[in-house]
Amino acid sequence: QSAYAQIVHYGMNAKVGNVSFEMPQPGEMVIDKPYSEKTAELIDSEVRELINTAHVFTTELLIKHKDNISKVAERLLKQEILSREDMIELLGKRPFPEKS
Repeated sequence: QSAYAQIVHYGMNAKVGNVSFEMPQPGEMVIDKPYSEKTAELIDSEVRELINTAHVFTTELLIKHKDNISKVAERLLKQEILSREDMIELLGKRPFPEKS
């Protein structure tokens, strides 16, 4: 639903363009779409591509950081709640400057 909103409602897609179509509210009946069948197919294709790209990126990110994820998961099984200090102990300092 958020992928459709990104493309259809907010116009955040290069192929569909910077256009915004009103999206139906949950439970609302849709009689006619405010765009053609060809545009609907393009939107569906772009939504699929957006989701697939996000899935690949997320999977790669999880694999890359698997050791750190395991450390945090093991500690959570023991403690249930982790503090900022616990996270620094497990993962080291943040890779970017602290906000004041």
